[in-house]
Order: sequence, then structure tokens, then C-alpha cells
Amino acid sequence: MTTRVAVVGAGAAGLSQLAQLVSAFSRAGTPEVDVVCYEARGGVGGTWNTDPHPAPFLQSSVREGDAEHTFVYPPAGHAPTPMYDQLRTNLPHDLMAFRNFPFPNGTSLFPDSQTVLSYLESYATSLGLTQHIRFNTRVERVARTPGASGRRWTVESVDAAGARETETFDYVSVANGHYSDSWIPPIEGLGTFPGTLLHSRTYRRPEDYAGQTVLVVGSFASGSDVARQLALLNVAGERGAGGATPNGQGPSRTPAAQTPGAPSHPYTTVYQSCSAPEATARAMAGTPHAAHIRVVPLISHVCAPSAVRPRGTVVLADGTEIDDVTTIVFATGYNFAFPFLKADDGWGPLVDSVIRPQERACGNEWEVGGVKGLGMEGLDELLLFRKDDRTVAFPALPYQVVPFPLAEMQARLVSLLWAGLLPSFPAHPRLPPNPNNPYCGSSDPDAAGGATDAPAPAADTDAHADPGAVTGTRTDTDTAAPPAAAPRTVFRQRKQLVFVAPYEWTYTSYLMSLTAEAEAASAACWRHVEDWRRARRADSALRARTLGY
Repeated sequence: MTTRVAVVGAGAAGLSQLAQLVSAFSRAGTPEVDVVCYEARGGVGGTWNTDPHPAPFLQSSVREGDAEHTFVYPPAGHAPTPMYDQLRTNLPHDLMAFRNFPFPNGTSLFPDSQTVLSYLESYATSLGLTQHIRFNTRVERVARTPGASGRRWTVESVDAAGARETETFDYVSVANGHYSDSWIPPIEGLGTFPGTLLHSRTYRRPEDYAGQTVLVVGSFASGSDVARQLALLNVAGERGAGGATPNGQGPSRTPAAQTPGAPSHPYTTVYQSCSAPEATARAMAGTPHAAHIRVVPLISHVCAPSAVRPRGTVVLADGTEIDDVTTIVFATGYNFAFPFLKADDGWGPLVDSVIRPQERACGNEWEVGGVKGLGMEGLDELLLFRKDDRTVAFPALPYQVVPFPLAEMQARLVSLLWAGLLPSFPAHPRLPPNPNNPYCGSSDPDAAGGATDAPAPAADTDAHADPGAVTGTRTDTDTAAPPAAAPRTVFRQRKQLVFVAPYEWTYTSYLMSLTAEAEAASAACWRHVEDWRRARRADSALRARTLGY
């Protein structure tokens, strides 16, 4: 009997899952396989598939108890990705690439988004993956097939013409990406803000906000990059433009176009709001844009407009009031969102919330009832499969990792297991400890209990690696300092899924130990983590040396 596998999404994780399924089921002794990949867009690439001009987002506010929640979402029929102009990867391409499929010669060390998209398109074409993909086909429901016999999963989809189809599968890999449901922290009074409010998902280019007063909320990759782009609007006119910078008494609002070499717009005032303003300011010190960003604490609340303050007032956690903000950009991350996994179909325990009607009014209302949230609660010990059900997989969930090769290794394990090539796979594998994450380890109140039949390996199971060969860098066997009493917000939200380098190598090595029985004849890259990867990842200053920021 042919094994049927559904893959949801043809981004990097979905493509790697496709490639690994085709590879695993081509081995001797495996059953025939029919793999169907559903992709809502017209091409591969997922989040790297850029929308240069996204439709304006809708906005709604919902009060729950004492908290005011603000939602921004696209109108019906739209699903833009968060790629913006001038974006470059924050990982070097050799480290970022899939195993045995490097970026082309001559690629910039930190490529732009179009280069990454072209790489993924080439990967799909070279490996013959597109024959398995149904483009412009959206999955709207995945549920257990009624009855005890037949295939386990039912998938309902709809194509661009509106034609609906229902099919059944033995296995499902959910690789729909995690940059489609914007998260904005609850802020009292935010709904009264009269200016432009957006999430970084719809930010595209700094020129759209030239001459404005912009408050960027967030200091991770996107937040810092957006703030930097906006601030650089002022750099060309820094000399002789007149007026003080944000490090003085306040930026000039006088048009600088009359000054030779100055920008043709008024000064763009940039605030960056974050939980650790002093550390954020230190990190950008000495860069050309640093003088044009005023780093401030997080927002406490927003006061409604008044006759005296027509733009309203943004009140910061230290009591500072800003009354001239015209645009707020929230670079505050995303929910895990699975609109096709309905809570009513038994998916509720997987994530900690659901998509409500108020979040999709006049938007993609079919998503209502799907599960979403900042944390994943229903995963197995490997943080890869649904708890107690290895017929459904969720690759590429971990945070602070090199995503392509990690998703690829997860996809390889999933594929080998589903192809029946891992007969010794333990019922309850046990991950190595992650000393940098306060939610991992025996003291974690959320950790799954019960006996395990796979012993916990040492911090690094890779016998081929020589972690100590990299002088002055942390290795997988380092012992981290005890976690702070109050974990950082990202840990409280994502919990065990925050890996923090170098744990991704520990995790990858452990997956390789689980697949070892099927890899005797495989290339070395599938049997151990190469030393060069560790060294490259540990070089945290490489991007600054290469790009200057």
C-alpha cells in the first residue's frame, strides 16, 4: 500500500521536508510514497517570497480583563511576508545553507532576501521538488479521519479558483512558517493612538517615513534593523544640516534640502523602545546611525489625543512622555499560528490560544478557531512531533538557531522514521540538558515527566567534533551560569524552544545519534556536526566586521 504524506508549506522547512521524504522513501525496503505539498502562494520560498507593496492592514482592539489587546492583520485574500527593502541575512550564507547544496559562488557573505529566494527556488528545481507541490492551494483544515480504519489524517484544501478538495494521508508535516500572525504586546490606550500603527511585517522601506517621528518597539534583529534604516535617512545630511541630534537637546525639524549633501526631507526622529535600553545603546555605539536613534524604555501606556496634545502621548516605563510620535512600528515578533488546526478538532492543547472573530473581521475569516499563541504546549520530548503522536510533525519551531540546516536535520529524522528505517527509535527520547534555558532540565515545572527509555546523552554526542579547537569561544560542553530569577521575556514566551547557541549543535548531534542506524553509508555531514559550523556560529562579530553593523 502506498504511504501518503502531506506537507503544509513550501518555504525552507517545507522544501527540506519534501527533499528528505523523497530521499528516505527511495531507499531499499521502503514502501511507495505519494507526497503532496500544499503551498498557498504561486511559488516556493515562504517568508522569503517578497510582497513589495502589501495592502494596508486592518486593526482591532479587544479588552480582556485589565488588558487591552491590539491586533493588526491583512484584509481578506492577502497574506504578505515580512521581507523589506535592503534586508540582509544575519547569518553568513555558508552556515545558512542546506547541507550539500551551497549558495552559488560569488554570493555576498550576508545575502539579501532576493538572493535567498533564488537559492530556495534553485533548491526546489534542482532536486525536482516542484512536481510534488500544489501551488495557489491553501489548506483550511487538518483533522483526524473519523473511524479506526484507513488513513489517519484528513486534509481539506481550496485552490485559487475556489475548488475544494478533501484527501486523506498517513502522515502530515506542518511547515507553514511562523511569520504570519503579528504579535503586539498589550498596551493600555494603544487603540486611541491617532497616528500610523504597524507591525514590522508590513514595513518595507525607510523613505515611507522620512521626516516623521517614528517609535520602533523591539531590539532583536528586525527592530534594530528598522531603527537603523530610519536613522540612516539623516546620515547624508549630518554635516551642516543644522540642529542637534537626539544626543543633544533634540533633533532639528528644519528641512535640510538647502544644505549641500543633505537629504531632501526634514529630519527623521527615531526612538527605539526596548527592555534593555542601555545594552542596546552600547551595542550600536560607534556606528553611523547611533547618533540618530534615541533608545528608550518600553511603553507603559498611551494617552488619547487632546486639544493640547493632538498626537496623543506615549508614556514610557520610566515616566517619560513623548507627544510627537507620528508612527509606531512594532517589531515584537509573531505568534505560532496554525489557522487550519481548529481547536474544535482537538488541537487546542497544542498552543495556548485560538484565533478569535475580532482578530479577522473583514480579513481571512476562515482562520477563526485555529490555534495560535506565543508558546507551544503539546509537543513531544524532541520538540518536533505532536505529543503522543508521531504521525504529525512540526519542523523549524526552535528559536535563536540557524534555521535551514536545523529544519533539514529534523526533516531527515522525520522522513527516516516514517519510512520505517529507524526500528530502534525510542518511545521516549530524552534531550540533552540546555543550560542556557531556565525552562529546560529537571527543575522545569513544564517538563514532561515519566520514565524514558533513551538515556540522556552528554551535552554533546558528536564524537567527531573537537569543540575545544576554537580558541576563546563557548563550546557545547560549557556550563552556563545559573539563570536569573526572572527569565527574559523570550524565555517566558517560548520556553524550551529557545535554544541559544551553542545548544543547536547539541540538539542536532542528538538527532544524528537517533538516526545513526540508518546512516552508515551516508555522507559525514549527516553523522556529525562539522567543526567549521561551530567556529562560524561562534564568530558573533563577523556581520559587524563585514557590513559595519
